[in-house]
Amino acid sequence: MHLSTHTWMRPEPLEKTLSRISRLGYNSIELEGEPGSYDIPSTRRLLDKHGIKCWGAVTIMQGNRDLIASNIEVRKATVQYMKDVITLSASLDGKIVTVVPSLVGKLVPTSTPENEWAWAVEGLREVAAFARGKNIRLALEPLNRFETYFLNRTDQAIILAEAVGDNVGIAFDPFHLALEERDIFDAIRACGSRIADVHIADHNRLAAGDGSFDWPRIMTALRDVGYEGGLAVECMPPIDRTPVGAFGSDQLEKEVIDVDPERMQFIIDHGSGIFTDEYYTSLIKRSAETMLPLIEFKSCVYSERIQKTRPSNKRISALEEHIKRLQQSLQISSNRSSDAQVQNPNQELHSSTGNAVPHNRLSDTPPDSGVRTRSNSFIGSDILDFSPSRVDYHVLSTTSHTEFHGPSSAMFDETQSRKEQPLVSGVDSLENEKCQLFATAAKQRQLELTNLASGKLDFDGVEFELGMHLLTVFWNRQHHSGSIVYRPLFMRDMAGRGPYFSKLLLNAIFFHALKSSPRYLGQCDVGDTPAISGWTYRKRIEAILHQPNEQMLYKSNITTIQALLLFSDALLAWCDERSLAWHYSGIAINMIIDLGIHVEDSAPRGRSLKSAEDVEVRRRLFWAAFAADKVQSIYQGRPPRLREVDTCVPNNFLDEYEELEQFDTLSYSATQELINSPTYSVSTFQQISKLSVIMEGILSSLYTQKSRMDDREYVYKKSQSLHDDLIRWKDSLPKQLIVDLEAPADKPLTPQILALQPFVSEGHLHSDTTLTLDAFAVCATAASRIDTILHIYQKHFCNKTAPYFISYATYVSATIHVRIAAQRGPESEAYRSLKHCLGVLWDQRQCLAPKAARVILLGLMRRLGVSFQNKSSEDSNGTQTMRSALDNAAPEGELASEQVALSEWGHQLDFTLSDIDMDAILQSFDVEQQDHASISQPSTFWESATNFLDGAPQQMGCSLDNAADSTDWLNLPDALIGFGALEAGIL
Repeated sequence: MHLSTHTWMRPEPLEKTLSRISRLGYNSIELEGEPGSYDIPSTRRLLDKHGIKCWGAVTIMQGNRDLIASNIEVRKATVQYMKDVITLSASLDGKIVTVVPSLVGKLVPTSTPENEWAWAVEGLREVAAFARGKNIRLALEPLNRFETYFLNRTDQAIILAEAVGDNVGIAFDPFHLALEERDIFDAIRACGSRIADVHIADHNRLAAGDGSFDWPRIMTALRDVGYEGGLAVECMPPIDRTPVGAFGSDQLEKEVIDVDPERMQFIIDHGSGIFTDEYYTSLIKRSAETMLPLIEFKSCVYSERIQKTRPSNKRISALEEHIKRLQQSLQISSNRSSDAQVQNPNQELHSSTGNAVPHNRLSDTPPDSGVRTRSNSFIGSDILDFSPSRVDYHVLSTTSHTEFHGPSSAMFDETQSRKEQPLVSGVDSLENEKCQLFATAAKQRQLELTNLASGKLDFDGVEFELGMHLLTVFWNRQHHSGSIVYRPLFMRDMAGRGPYFSKLLLNAIFFHALKSSPRYLGQCDVGDTPAISGWTYRKRIEAILHQPNEQMLYKSNITTIQALLLFSDALLAWCDERSLAWHYSGIAINMIIDLGIHVEDSAPRGRSLKSAEDVEVRRRLFWAAFAADKVQSIYQGRPPRLREVDTCVPNNFLDEYEELEQFDTLSYSATQELINSPTYSVSTFQQISKLSVIMEGILSSLYTQKSRMDDREYVYKKSQSLHDDLIRWKDSLPKQLIVDLEAPADKPLTPQILALQPFVSEGHLHSDTTLTLDAFAVCATAASRIDTILHIYQKHFCNKTAPYFISYATYVSATIHVRIAAQRGPESEAYRSLKHCLGVLWDQRQCLAPKAARVILLGLMRRLGVSFQNKSSEDSNGTQTMRSALDNAAPEGELASEQVALSEWGHQLDFTLSDIDMDAILQSFDVEQQDHASISQPSTFWESATNFLDGAPQQMGCSLDNAADSTDWLNLPDALIGFGALEAGIL
């Protein structure tokens, strides 16, 4: 598709029109159907001068032009007029002529319906036959009922086109058809390949984007039916003749313009007038700003294969000899390259699997920094690699959908990469791109309030104050989890209905933010205030996802991916709906692969990857999805779906605007305030990306089915290597992200900085006694460190809305504390730390995932004989039930996190572990020991625990009908590497 425009809306010299539209990015023009107004040779010269093509022409049905007039002479003259318009279009290499059969403004019939239909068919057949001879396609245009009574809907136009024959098409004008069609998207699908021309104006006939039409959806519908023609702008706003519009003075031309009276009447009949040059230019510009980002340029040119004469045997022999000489030359060149490789070993490293890994794989750490991934490849520089060897893994389908295809596919195109120009080529260009994005982000941040005040932001029916609050909470929460949604483009397109905004994504953001909003914390159920109910936004999301006409889950789209990732995250953390969260995140990851976002040398949606904004959106989305995949995999004890070995995306983000932005405590503290610290969100995101690669190594090396059968000493060595990776990662952290746990008050802290601190390897406990003791010492050190971090976090921020990393680290550390406390007793530091961890998880009980983690820990305590001596929570037989354990907000003896001050806490544990019975420790991890034997199905726990969790919103899928008082839940073993391992039997 390409952008075009009509010429009839403002009487002016053609060169003025062409100069304007060429400057604004238009590609073609649809001429006013007045053949006598154009000298063909001079018109051609003007079109060539300004680089504008003639798309076609449109009939101007004024005066006595009427195919259904009762006067036969009028009908004959109209047929001849239409032929002249066809000749005009063909003479300028046009493709179409849009035809309105009847006089515009004729609202009273002059004959019977049968007669008018017959006259229309008769006249159009003659016109269509003439058009066929000129290689012009006719397009019948239905108008709204206030401009004609004869042809108002597309079903009428289809029947008329079929009666005429000769491949007559339809001109689709959403402005007219929105008044007449039940559903314009159904109308587009019904017209299908008959759509030959499309006119562009919003529902109020203002410029596209200044009304209520969903232009991204309209464009998608047009692509789906295979339309590839012009989008002809046809704005014709009414003149505001009231004091609101200064009595038309802002719109109407004040100078006297010589206009044919009939043409002037034609304009007046449209409720309009002659616009000023400034106002008309603003309409054309606004239309371009809305439509150009939605247009995808693609062309498939198939050249005819020329039959060649078979070469002679002599010629074949000569070619074979030439090939041998070339092969020898290549071998010499290859040997020289090998020698150069030895001299410069940092140029490219090889993993243990033999795969070449560029040294600039993951970060801005130089190759000699010593930071390595599990495959022994460096986490190195992020300067983009646009070497000639890079290849494009994509092809374009007939539906303009970009698909990823690797070298094993028949659709793999190795030559395409050589046709693409790189985004940047050198440090200077990279810095220019960064500065440009920084400036754009700063400007867009200023425009947010301007667009809000002007009513341009689309909140999908949500009250604007609530909508802005939830958006602000969401942007603030992204700092610690990665930028799934790139704020500048989302907010820009929210105001302009651009491609990086969708109502699905908007509602996913609202749903995701609501769980952390200090105003509505915990209001996730159906209540008296639907606007602040999580259920409201969830139902909206599900309705959009599963709307039959949209088929959102069947088409890969960036905003759909973003929405699915956010929805999945909220379903997991807020609702503990693990299966549904896993499915939605899996669909998002599949879409990422389908669009080739995991390979950065790809081009989005069939065009060269020239926009730095496109790069930033895709790069941030990929790494946010990569990290989220690892979080879900660890939490659920399942294999990751995005693997580093299959990807090629740097994590050096171009837009650094948010790095030094002052941190706002909204959603992290009870009182909102700006603290004296930058957010450091960009560097935090980069470190999360690097950490997620190591997470994948842990999952792939230690927690696979096959790793359980590996030699124990070999597994231990792998865990040691991973532990070294984590140490190197920690040592390479930028200084602004490092917290001295001995003196945490020395620098301002933010939640995202603290959320990075807990990550160390837990070791692997299935080995001989010596190795087990070493591994458990690592675990104990990590658990103590995490407890320290929890106290620091609690001193500065509120536990209720802590980042997920904090919650999960709390659970993992508690599984270590409880084992040490079981042997050292109530006076030990481990015992005190365990109580503190349970208090932290209780603070976070508005989310079901931490609440479920606390249930597991209480069961593990009972299984290991750890008690807080809370007699009030036991039944008459001395047995603590699930209900009594959870109904007590802070059981006697268990320290709620609010009760512990950092100054009261000592974090030095005795890590000699000389008194620890390691055999008992190992048995506590063995799910096949006596306690586990009493549980027939691990999922029984989840059925009872999920049914019980009080306060769980029923509409989120958590039933409260059957409260469980069974003691089976107390015998369930814990899972160090994800709750999902309980169901799979993997520990």
